[in-house]
Amino acid sequence: MAASTSKTPKKNIKNTLTHTLQKWKETLKKITHETLSSIDDSSGSDEKIEALFTVSQPAVVASKGTDRDSGASMSQVGGGVNSTLEMKLTDESEESSSANNTTTTASHTLSNSKKSVQNFENYNVVEERIKLAQISKAPFCNAEKIWKRRRQLWTQPTEQSESANNDGATRREIFQAIPQEYYARVYKKLVVDDKPLREPLNLEDALQVINAGWTETRKWANAAKGMP
Repeated sequence: MAASTSKTPKKNIKNTLTHTLQKWKETLKKITHETLSSIDDSSGSDEKIEALFTVSQPAVVASKGTDRDSGASMSQVGGGVNSTLEMKLTDESEESSSANNTTTTASHTLSNSKKSVQNFENYNVVEERIKLAQISKAPFCNAEKIWKRRRQLWTQPTEQSESANNDGATRREIFQAIPQEYYARVYKKLVVDDKPLREPLNLEDALQVINAGWTETRKWANAAKGMP
């Protein structure tokens, strides 16, 4: 009986602490939301900030009456429309087949041109080793040359990397148009309101948003004091 009595107070203390911590967490989240909401309300709506986030589009519902009316009109016309549709579909199928043939020829030409240009993806280390070994009759000892060539191909810019850099520069210009005092509003919409971004943020810009949000919600100050 004594052992069971001693376990009961410990269990009650644990439940009390858990309940207290949960209440603190909910209170802190509420305070954070109210603080950032006051900033959002006081500064008004800003088109530059709203442009960063996606807007949900309403679903388009097709009208059944329109389909019914169109079906009736088609049935009233008769065989003349059917023959016209057959001719149209035949012409479209021929045009689509010729377009497919043109696309296939263009893709083969593009793939052949890519193969002719040496890059990191098509660089064959084994074939390169065989070529170098055939040039010199001495034992092969030019692995360093292959490694340097492979590293050079790996570090050279590609179309994808250049496109990614251009996209990053464009996103940087859009973000720099937002004043720094509005970064806390971006943090509220992104973290607290959980709104998705239209385009990804650059890492440097995302860190500035997080820093502004943590400063406004006193997360940095509480962390310095050892508080959650």
